[in-house]
Amino acid sequence: MAGGLDGGELIAPETLIEPEEEELEPHLSLDGLEPIPLRVSEEPRRVIAVDTSTVKLAEGVNGSIWALRGVVVKRILSSVELEIFGPIIYQLSRQTLPLIMKTLTSSLGLQGHATPRLEMAHSVVASLFEKMLQLYAASQLDGGILLIDGSLTAGPIDSPLRAVRMVIQVAQQNGVGVVAFAKSSKLRYMGVKITNLLNSSEPPYLVCFKNALKLRPGHYQLGEIYVAHLSRCLFPYRVDVAARDYDMPHKVVEDLLASDSLVYGYPETLILAHQYATFNKTDILGLQVGLENLTGSRIINIPDVRQALFSPLDAG
Repeated sequence: MAGGLDGGELIAPETLIEPEEEELEPHLSLDGLEPIPLRVSEEPRRVIAVDTSTVKLAEGVNGSIWALRGVVVKRILSSVELEIFGPIIYQLSRQTLPLIMKTLTSSLGLQGHATPRLEMAHSVVASLFEKMLQLYAASQLDGGILLIDGSLTAGPIDSPLRAVRMVIQVAQQNGVGVVAFAKSSKLRYMGVKITNLLNSSEPPYLVCFKNALKLRPGHYQLGEIYVAHLSRCLFPYRVDVAARDYDMPHKVVEDLLASDSLVYGYPETLILAHQYATFNKTDILGLQVGLENLTGSRIINIPDVRQALFSPLDAG
């Protein structure tokens, strides 16, 4: 969808832009919170992880040009299979945005769609595309675990309630559930990040914040929220779990411990999905050259004063 750019000049972006999770500012209660010790399950399961990445390639009078890529990583013990979707190149403008949104929402089986603000549209497009890949991955679980990046909070324009519910339902039908890992969280209690609370027990363990969130109107939490301390070395994470076994959702995390390697407490399969989805400088340069050849336009790199002054050796 890179049409409408015949000849002329395009401006290269100054920085890479990755989709970020916009978290809520809820009220938390610590009443009755106790660590849940975890034991490694005896039977490993299939693990499938999904991640996407998006980057702006150029900007011109007819809108901006973006690249989008998604990765699905399937793992059974030491066997790893990779599926890469993209890169997909599209033009983003006030004229093209309604059709892009209609295409994505229709593919997810959603009725009607809202149109995001243009400045945040790239993030919404990437998130909806990621929901499509999550739905596909959930259908391939074969008794396994679906790993996703972020949370299981639904309701915002980039995380439609019905789409998130569909992903969870299909994952529960075909596997044991969904586990969402957030590398950072803005959730706090008394000014302290939830990932810094109750961290003196012996890992691996979880701390459940069941019924502790008061969400904004129009937002829905579709899984249990935990702080996961899975490794003795370094980082805890916010982890959301939607399990087929509603009474013992933490069992899915115990299955994960038996099924995937951990790197500082983070699933290696999800790390692989992120690494293969992310655009590096070589990817971007190659796509920009292809864009120039396709459109007959010339991409101009405008010098960035901060980069020139403070990071001259990182400019590439």
